[in-house]
Amino acid sequence: MIRTRICELFGIEHPVVLGGMGSATGARLVAAVSNAGGLGTLGCAGRAPGWITDTAKAIRRETDRPFGLNLLLFEAEEAAIAAVLEAKPAVFSTAWPWADQELRGLFSRARDAGALVVHMVSSVTEARRAAEAGANAIVAQGSEGGGHVGLMGTMPLVPQIVRAVAPISVLAAGVLWLELVIRVAGVVVAFLTLPLIVAAQAECPSTSME
Repeated sequence: MIRTRICELFGIEHPVVLGGMGSATGARLVAAVSNAGGLGTLGCAGRAPGWITDTAKAIRRETDRPFGLNLLLFEAEEAAIAAVLEAKPAVFSTAWPWADQELRGLFSRARDAGALVVHMVSSVTEARRAAEAGANAIVAQGSEGGGHVGLMGTMPLVPQIVRAVAPISVLAAGVLWLELVIRVAGVVVAFLTLPLIVAAQAECPSTSME
């Protein structure tokens, strides 16, 4: 069994995190990943505050293990941010801020609410920005991660970010060979969505799973 320092940071058994993909993640899948020893993450982008509150409660009915709540910052309204923080997840997961969006204050609010901050980036510049703002861990997502972020693939991107933000923990997202990435690139966890959204607990349409 592979264990890395992210297991201690998040309080999980295996260095695997469910990516907070909005339409695919629901309470059942998040709880299933957490119950299996990883970190389940709920995608909250575009969701109403009441839905966020109710779904976080539903997750807690299914698991007593750590989980995360994710927001895409470029579209996150204050009401949604407040709902996420009031739900008190173990991890406050964020991605895609505006270039001029202030991160330090938001990350500070999350830590004050008792959450660790995990921020997704697709470049070294973005990684340094998140580290300077106080992120507890960085997700390095290559262009294979959905095909809609960044210009660099996962394998060359990850070691650059590992070096740029050391000693902050780095999670790898994209096309992964788990043990190779962990042992060679220096990351401490794999950040996965596509391999998990075909699970019975996922909320994707069957056509997407196929």
